[in-house]
Amino acid sequence: MTSTARSWKPYPAYKDSGVEWLGKVPEHWEMKKVKWIFKVINGSTPKTGSSEYWDGDITWVTPDDLGQLHSDTIYESARKITESGYKNCGTTLVPAGSLILSTRAPIGHLAIAGTDLCTNQGCRALVFKHSDITRYFYYQLLIAHSELESWGQGSTFRELSKSKLESIELVSTQIEEQRAIALYLDDRTQKIDSLIEKKQKLIELLKEERAAVINQAVTKGLDPGAPMRDSGVEWLGEVPKHWEVKKIKHISNIISKGTTPSTIGKDVKDSGRIRFLKAENINKNQISFSLGYFIDDETNNILKRSQLKENDILFVIAGATIGKVAILKIEHLPANTNQAVSFIRLNNFGNVKFTWFWLQSTRINELTWLDAVQSAQPNLSMERLGNFNIPYPQLEEQKEIVNFIESETARIDHTITKIEKEIELLQEYRTALISEVVTGKIDVRDD
Repeated sequence: MTSTARSWKPYPAYKDSGVEWLGKVPEHWEMKKVKWIFKVINGSTPKTGSSEYWDGDITWVTPDDLGQLHSDTIYESARKITESGYKNCGTTLVPAGSLILSTRAPIGHLAIAGTDLCTNQGCRALVFKHSDITRYFYYQLLIAHSELESWGQGSTFRELSKSKLESIELVSTQIEEQRAIALYLDDRTQKIDSLIEKKQKLIELLKEERAAVINQAVTKGLDPGAPMRDSGVEWLGEVPKHWEVKKIKHISNIISKGTTPSTIGKDVKDSGRIRFLKAENINKNQISFSLGYFIDDETNNILKRSQLKENDILFVIAGATIGKVAILKIEHLPANTNQAVSFIRLNNFGNVKFTWFWLQSTRINELTWLDAVQSAQPNLSMERLGNFNIPYPQLEEQKEIVNFIESETARIDHTITKIEKEIELLQEYRTALISEVVTGKIDVRDD
């Protein structure tokens, strides 16, 4: 990348664009408002209670559809509307090749329409007025994300209005130069994305290796020659002959969960002394404070039943991250939790890490999803959690197994962290490259 960076050349002459995020642009480029390049089309939603408007054949894109997209082009939507639904709401079909932009909740998701489609009111479609190169402006709007967000207004949620969007200035140039820029970025970003994909696949293989280390150690022990016996649990299979098999509830003093403060007329705050842990705070089997939630002392006293203690094992029992698990350390206290998180308080703290690793195992993960009640969101009862079986060697052997797993997983985790950092740098490089090229800091016409 360094040698490539040295070979980049600027344009011969520049001028001030008058737009802060664009800075100086090539002298022959033009500044144009969005409304001069595109016709901006609003979206709308048919009545949700009218079944005849839904489950049709017309692609109807929402910000969620854009946010979950893993490519730059959108063909499908989670929900589709019927011809009747289309005719009875204010949305408009736009042609393939239009740009689809989310303008609220959140602002800035972007895709190219791969087919004729319409949108809800959370998106606006940008239909080209002239024969401009779609991907040239796609890349430009992609790196204008922060600029688009800054134009949003509103208290309940921020929205980028049609008039504000139309007034945003972009930079344009001749069609052949647009095409050259788009082709250059297509080639370079494809290579970067391919490299990122390879690294992500390597991470998945390392995660599988990590899971295999844990699974083998907590179900078979460290002695490959140990005599085995049937555990009596079909999904568990054989375990070492001298091990017991117990239920989580039989090695625990308490298995409980928290409560949402709003049910008692209290609020969760952005700062404070007492942490309020949610499912989002459990990441990579550790407590994460990237999202901070707090409650006051009065609320904590009312919710005394779910006041957490050192060495409590937290297990997510509701939502998309069901099955995530972490150990509460003294530096996390004082803390409380909500109803999506169960806490397991063992009767012997010497078993905490072994139990924590067992709850990370593939078998428990599969069992959790199998047993979870599938309603609006997955939900595992505390009774089912307490009835999970656990292979149970003597304490000294548990410690040996824990030491082995920590040693092996530390090596794997270090490698994963290193690769994740490499991916982060590649993503930063990708963004910077797009920005430099579409704002004219680099001349790629001859590449």
